[in-house]
Amino acid sequence: MTAIAEHADELAQELVRRVVHLGWTPFRPLDSPAATSHIVSLRHPTHDAVEVQRLLAEAGVVVSSGGGGIRVSLHHYNDSSDVTALVETLSGIHDR
Repeated sequence: MTAIAEHADELAQELVRRVVHLGWTPFRPLDSPAATSHIVSLRHPTHDAVEVQRLLAEAGVVVSSGGGGIRVSLHHYNDSSDVTALVETLSGIHDR
């Protein structure tokens, strides 16, 4: 269980670090006691989360939306390539 938690922590940190320049920020800071690293809700000041979720799904990137953010679930079978796919797709949406 510790290894799975550490893996999720690393992926969450990588995700947040790689999307911040696009204007996406986590609903809760990753170090908040209320946060959980295996589920990260990302918010953007100008992008509609429902529309972004739809565009991501069309590109084959599965996230959910709710509460004004996109919800990224990080599991033990995810790795940096999954984070890259999400970041690259978000970059394309950002450039629209």
